[in-house]
Amino acid sequence: MAIRKMNQAHIIPVHNKSLLIPVSQVNRQEYFLVPNYFSHLSVEGKPIYADMSLTANLRNTLYNNVYNHFLLGMEISTEGNRGEGIVFDPLQPPLEMIQVRSRSFRSIPFVNHYTTFAEDKVSFHMGKMRTELQAGLRITQLQTKALHYTPAVDPRINLKQILVEQNKDAMLKHLSIRAGWGLMHKMPILTYLYPDKSYTDKNCFTYNDMENGERLTVMHTFATDRTFNPKLRLPVNQKLELGLNLQIGQVEADIVWFREHLRNGFSTSEQVEPFTYRRYDPLFSKGEHPELTSDGVINNGQPLPYTTYTTFATYTSPDNGIEQLKQGIEYTFDMGHWDLLHTSLFISGSYLNLHEKNTALSARYPQIEANGKPYPYVGIYETNSFAANLKVWQQFSTRFQFITQLPRIGLITTLTLQAVWMDKQRRGMESNYNNPVYLIDDNGNRIDGDPMTDTEHQKRINPVYYMDSEGVQHLFTPEMANDKRFADLVLTTGTPTAFLTDSFGPYFLLNLRVTKEIGRYVSVAFCANNFTQSNPKKYTCSTQQYTIQNPGLYYGAEIAIRF
Repeated sequence: MAIRKMNQAHIIPVHNKSLLIPVSQVNRQEYFLVPNYFSHLSVEGKPIYADMSLTANLRNTLYNNVYNHFLLGMEISTEGNRGEGIVFDPLQPPLEMIQVRSRSFRSIPFVNHYTTFAEDKVSFHMGKMRTELQAGLRITQLQTKALHYTPAVDPRINLKQILVEQNKDAMLKHLSIRAGWGLMHKMPILTYLYPDKSYTDKNCFTYNDMENGERLTVMHTFATDRTFNPKLRLPVNQKLELGLNLQIGQVEADIVWFREHLRNGFSTSEQVEPFTYRRYDPLFSKGEHPELTSDGVINNGQPLPYTTYTTFATYTSPDNGIEQLKQGIEYTFDMGHWDLLHTSLFISGSYLNLHEKNTALSARYPQIEANGKPYPYVGIYETNSFAANLKVWQQFSTRFQFITQLPRIGLITTLTLQAVWMDKQRRGMESNYNNPVYLIDDNGNRIDGDPMTDTEHQKRINPVYYMDSEGVQHLFTPEMANDKRFADLVLTTGTPTAFLTDSFGPYFLLNLRVTKEIGRYVSVAFCANNFTQSNPKKYTCSTQQYTIQNPGLYYGAEIAIRF
């Protein structure tokens, strides 16, 4: 970085006024950094977690062959962090921390959870069949200084019908079906409850007379605490599943179909806030003596002329934009033990269909100038940078796990083959504001067609709203897209094929783990993931680029000592 800070100033808004505070009043060293330097950043965490639980069980027989198990309990937990947090030298800051300052984790209050739960399980026999009915209720109260939530109530119910349950000599030893339904609220993480402030720095003035030792840079720092979202809600996930369990010979199978619907899922969105700052006229002559005072920058006792500009600070805030529908099938097969090879085989996998939409509005500020001034508008969109707010993903995968045990020499090897038979994904756009993606020709004119299937024309989307320099939001109309004043707010997809489906053929991955038992208390393990270095190159139609599948070769060793 060529220009760094000396005699910095911070302008802090106070009741719509500006108070100019020189850095010397906050004990900041005044100097310019060298063009190249090494920056050290550390994140020290000392997480603290404690919990206490109390559970009561009651088992009794209601009638002949009718058994009841009642469970009642409570849990109390607290979590926090007493570490120093993000630490770096402010005089040698890392580039990625431009909008961040050092922050101790100790400034974040502890979060407490209070939970009560009750569960009742009833089982009864009807001939050779057995029925199990289980119902429960969990109530969780999240206590924070940031947000005050009403208690989250999570009910669930499970029903299992055992149709066949026979001795070891029978071919069909076990057959049962089950169904379950429940709700689960998700609690926010500390980053969402106590986000740090966001800082935006603007250069107001720079003078660098190396020959005469006169150097001055004035920076305007705008800080905002609106990164906290007081309207953040608790996401709730509703799950329904149907399952089948059976055992034929020594082969056991567990197959389950499930459907999950997540509402108000946590997400992040970009927000903006306008602010003003001064940009002083530059000094070009040698031998000048600029100084920073409470009234601004002066030179030889005379105030420097300046122009007041309005720009926007951008920052990230937590939101409840995610709605996710996930359904599919998961399966597990235990193929039993092959005595001759001392090997067991487990087969597991799933077929998943994921439909995820982000409904949170997010702002984007074009980093350009208009007539020598910062761009005066911000676009507010319901899409990401790819002009999409929808992701559809399908995957069918299987994992084959061979476990070989040689007790005589204390050796266990696990060879795992991961196979992905189908992997499809695509982006899309579903507007909640009647603001769809549209096609344009080479001259920028709007044309008819389906943007989701077209592969020849560029796609555009308009912002839903735009914000002016006063912080007022206005509806963005289709006519504004052709207005030169607002043209830079219209988003364009990267390629004409942005909404095509990316479909990858089968690809595989081999992992190996070898464990050696040394006596009764010590074991040494070696692992090598993707040891065949299978990294197939797949063509991505949407971006017209190749991507590499599977992680790279990874290996390591560990020692376990048991007492």
